[in-house]
Amino acid sequence: MGRDTFNSRLQEGFEISKKWKFNSEYTDANSLHAMGVLPINHGNQPNMQAAYLFNYSGKPWLTQHWAREIMNIYYGDTPHTAWPGDEDQGQMGAWYVMSSMGLFQMRGGAEVEPLYEIGSPIFDKVTIHLDLNTIPEKLLLLRPQIIRKTIDMSSLPN
Repeated sequence: MGRDTFNSRLQEGFEISKKWKFNSEYTDANSLHAMGVLPINHGNQPNMQAAYLFNYSGKPWLTQHWAREIMNIYYGDTPHTAWPGDEDQGQMGAWYVMSSMGLFQMRGGAEVEPLYEIGSPIFDKVTIHLDLNTIPEKLLLLRPQIIRKTIDMSSLPN
């Protein structure tokens, strides 16, 4: 499959899934059946990287668009809507926290030198307090005025 076909299918999957808030729980079908037919089911961990796939296929603006759509539509602010899915070991909450900062690790921290995918931050400024005894020698600082410029990258080194 070529890049254009991949992007087209992924875009179509997001458009279809948006109707059901990216969650099989909102379909009319039994949720186990719906997990097999809903293209982007954010309520199931294997789909949580889907928005960030556009970074790899040459359309990072679609990563930014769909990550923000998931944050705005899937996640809520009440006990019943906060994250209506399979919240195993805090993965869904962690996805939201990282994505709201505009960051995501595609390989889940399993690399010696991990990359952070760039998404769509919802904050003007984020401060992360690191344990100075465990950080690598190189530390990347990002400032909002840099982020607001057009950059030709879709991931950052750790």
